[in-house]
Amino acid sequence: MSVTATSTAGLAPWTTDPAAGRVPIKTLSQQDFLKLLVAQITSQNPLQPNADLGSIAQMAQFTALEQARQMQADLQQLRDQQQWLQAAALLGRPVAIAGDDTARIEGVVQAIQLEAGEPRLVVNDQLYRLDQVVAILTPPIS
Repeated sequence: MSVTATSTAGLAPWTTDPAAGRVPIKTLSQQDFLKLLVAQITSQNPLQPNADLGSIAQMAQFTALEQARQMQADLQQLRDQQQWLQAAALLGRPVAIAGDDTARIEGVVQAIQLEAGEPRLVVNDQLYRLDQVVAILTPPIS
């Protein structure tokens, strides 16, 4: 049995792909805070024990802010996906739409198009926003 020699010099021990490289983590975990707190407490000045602990509170605030931003982005993504699901459920169904001039337009949803990042319903060869739908009608009995 032959074995080929490979060199992993310069790679972190958890890296198996040399092309992968190291990806930095952008948020701090609770474990990171505890490590930092222990390091600061063990190296603090005994005459001023609370002098260096203010930075931990600031880092906690920055991390909370980053998590709030991430949550906002996740909620926006969920909202977008929900709009697509709602639009897809209307495909082929007769609907009533409040037009821009407050006239009621009735027709079958022929297609869905993406415009300005939001789904638009194609009814009677015109584009309408999803929030313009005022009723979902029953299909005519044939």
